[in-house]
Amino acid sequence: MKNPKKKPARWEFLDELEGRPVDTTPVRSLYRRPHVWEWVLYGLTALLWVAALVLAILEKYGAVSLLVIGLSVFCLRLTVFEGKRRKRCRGATLGTVESVTRRPRVRKSARYPVIRFSVDGTDYPAYGVKPCHPSTLGNEVWVHYNENAPADCFVASDARFKSGLIMTLVTAVLGIVFLMLELS
Repeated sequence: MKNPKKKPARWEFLDELEGRPVDTTPVRSLYRRPHVWEWVLYGLTALLWVAALVLAILEKYGAVSLLVIGLSVFCLRLTVFEGKRRKRCRGATLGTVESVTRRPRVRKSARYPVIRFSVDGTDYPAYGVKPCHPSTLGNEVWVHYNENAPADCFVASDARFKSGLIMTLVTAVLGIVFLMLELS
């Protein structure tokens, strides 16, 4: 009687894979709900993009400018979010990368740092949003936290206020320039 698990010789390498350990990296489920002002900016962006699409279908002027201004409003959301977070989290301390985590759906193979930091003798976790290599375990990174509620924190290297501000300003200026060129 043949062994049902016995594979032809050319498939024997698959036997090595059966004993391979599964990924035991914890799954991160820290998706926050957007605030009302974020929904307003998302809605305004969608309205501007729908208006641009309608103008493009009707072959009218202004479609490109509305598209770029909509992109500017979308970038404004990032700038306002980062500005509010920066204003709220004024304290800063060094934290240690203690482990890594992964996301449940998008980029499952990417690993994100979990940083442990202490405020007044109490340990808190901070979760990085940029992927890292597992060799970063033990490294120290700066964490900004809210002095009234230290669990409200972010990793300093993940802040994008300047890039959001630059993108908002550049796209707003381009949108206005395109609007003036299309209307003249």
